Amino acid sequence: MKLTKQDWVRKGFEMLSTEGYHAIMIDYLCAKFKITKGSFYHYFDGIDEYVRLLVKEWEKQVMMRLETVMAGATTPEEKINRMVEFSFGFSGRLELSLRAWALHNKLVKNLLIKMELRRIEIMSGLFEELGLTKKKAREMAELAHASWIGIQTCNIEGVVNREQCIQLINDLMQLMIRRQVSEKA
Repeated sequence: MKLTKQDWVRKGFEMLSTEGYHAIMIDYLCAKFKITKGSFYHYFDGIDEYVRLLVKEWEKQVMMRLETVMAGATTPEEKINRMVEFSFGFSGRLELSLRAWALHNKLVKNLLIKMELRRIEIMSGLFEELGLTKKKAREMAELAHASWIGIQTCNIEGVVNREQCIQLINDLMQLMIRRQVSEKA
């Protein structure tokens, strides 16, 4: 079997989602896919190049899906609702695996931080559109992002009722936004 570069990315995502970042080793991947190392080295100089491509491709796919979800939304409220639906519309296993990997791999950590900052920036802009100050909008975006990560983490183990947590966090954030906007007025 011959793999294309895109096949390597797709299979890398599958491995991260099912087995975790420990599976991203040249020997293991080649044995798992029953292919030679030459197939790997045909596309990549080494594991770091492959890892970089995996994380960048993940970032690209997430941002493209996010832009698609946000397209057509006219109000900040609608954009936030669509973003919440998007964020919780997938299992989160791939992202959680990347987070675990970032604890042990500086390259993954740096790329993940870049992605997180982009997400927080997008959310900050939405909260500013709702009338929050730049500082409060950033704080709310950080809270939303941290809440999302927490819910995804707990949901993997089935510890929390995901839908109920999402609704409670949305309710809490709406109350906080209304309060901030009314204090500003």
